[in-house]
Amino acid sequence: MRKAINAQPEQTTAKTIATLGETIAFLDCLAQDGFSKISAIAKLARRSLETPEGHQHIGDIFSALEVIAHTADEYENSINYEAESAGFNYKEANLRKCWTASAAFKNSFRGQK
Repeated sequence: MRKAINAQPEQTTAKTIATLGETIAFLDCLAQDGFSKISAIAKLARRSLETPEGHQHIGDIFSALEVIAHTADEYENSINYEAESAGFNYKEANLRKCWTASAAFKNSFRGQK
């Protein structure tokens, strides 16, 4: 899989480097915060499933999985927003092609009503 980076060509200045450094530090902060939360909840859910008593509260495990998914999505969006704001967001070329094809497919049905 080939990765592409959306980078705005600019002159490298001390201010640009400082801004990128601040952005990277903030992205690292977001990643550490989000991933540590996700890890903690996943470990608690797993430990609960390792005991017979944990299976009596399967709804709690389901809720924990919902929180994991929501937290992952929330942090993914936050990190992407910060990367995009700096002009260096990741774009998956193959996935983008799938979205374009999907949109074209959906649009092909609009005129058939």
